[in-house]
Amino acid sequence: MQETGLTDEQICRLKFDLSVSQNLASGPINEIIVEIGKSFIGTDYAGHTLEDDGEEKLVINLRALDCVTFYENCVTLARCIKLKKTTFDDYKAQLQFLRYRSSLASGWCGQTYRPSSHAPCSASNPFIVAWTSSSRDSGK
Repeated sequence: MQETGLTDEQICRLKFDLSVSQNLASGPINEIIVEIGKSFIGTDYAGHTLEDDGEEKLVINLRALDCVTFYENCVTLARCIKLKKTTFDDYKAQLQFLRYRSSLASGWCGQTYRPSSHAPCSASNPFIVAWTSSSRDSGK
C-alpha cells in the first residue's frame, strides 16, 4: 500500500488502522512485523534517510525507506501494536527506544542502528538483548 502525499503521522495512523482491521495485536510479533512490512510495498526507496546535518534529532520518514529504516519501522510499529500504544507519540517513543542507546542527547555515539554498534549496546538496550537472545534460542 503506497501512501502518496501523506504526512508521516498520517501514514503511521494508517498502519495502526490496518492493525485494528486485521486484529494484528492478537498475533505473535513476528507475524505483525510481516504484515506491517507488506503494507510498505510500493513505498519509495531513499538512501541515507537517517543522515541529517546539524544537531542530532529523531529523524522520521515513513514516506521513503532504506533497508535500515524499513526494518526499524516494521519493528517499531509492531511493538506499538503489540503494546497497544498506537498514537504517533507512542510510535516516536518506540522508535527512539529502538534507535538510541540512551537518549538523543548522546548524539551519534548513542545510535544503535549501525550494524557495528549493536554489539556494544546490547547490554544497555533491553530490546536488542531480548531480540538477540530470542534469535539465538530459536536457532536462527
